[in-house]
Amino acid sequence: MLKAIFFDIDGTLYSHRTNRVPESCQKAFALLHKKKILTIACTGRHVLELEELKIHDYLDFDAYITLNGQYCYNDQGLIYDLPIDPQDVDLVIQDAAKKHYPVIFVERDKMYINMRNDYVKKVQDDIHSSIPPLGKLSNENKIYQMIPYLPSSKDYIDLPHCAKNIWHPGAFDLIPKQGGKDQGIKEVLKYYHISTDEIMAFGDAANDISMLEYANIGIAMGNASDEVKKHADFVTTDIDDDGIYNALKYFQIID
Repeated sequence: MLKAIFFDIDGTLYSHRTNRVPESCQKAFALLHKKKILTIACTGRHVLELEELKIHDYLDFDAYITLNGQYCYNDQGLIYDLPIDPQDVDLVIQDAAKKHYPVIFVERDKMYINMRNDYVKKVQDDIHSSIPPLGKLSNENKIYQMIPYLPSSKDYIDLPHCAKNIWHPGAFDLIPKQGGKDQGIKEVLKYYHISTDEIMAFGDAANDISMLEYANIGIAMGNASDEVKKHADFVTTDIDDDGIYNALKYFQIID
């Protein structure tokens, strides 16, 4: 019996062609809620970015897995968090100061960047997200995600405790090696006492592969890359061609 569905945001629920959530997706969520199936966001985004995209104007979620699995919560509070090792944070601070490149540091309640340039603006424009306020890079508080802006991730320093999640040709997320969307899902399933046999996941990007493989049914959007589709159990239609709604009808989750 299906009890929960995990949804990526960008390119899965939120279309960057129309800058909105498709109406068919909103209809699907309403039907899922009537069936008491949990709808859970599973994104690389920070809560501040979700607010900027106005996701809550379209959809209601029972829980949130944010920052690629590193910070998970619901209306009752924190479910799970996994900050980056302070040693890796220090290495990034030193490397960015030496090579003079932009980096976003992501804390629980805020995001900030050490410098701005045209390259950062282009990348942020591509994902319809504003540039965070300027701030001095610091390890004073827990850092859950670091986002360097470089033309190639190959130019970047390797860190002993972090892995890369590439989401743009010129930017990528750094998260703990033992982290990821699948790890966030595991912790949320423990909280709700749900098994992997009772879940489904939707995604379209490389950072969604781990959750598509982990879920009992992993569904790739029609607009996903061929590599992502290889790791899915089913490929639905494009986000702007009612991809979420069509897949849920195919699996007879909604009428």
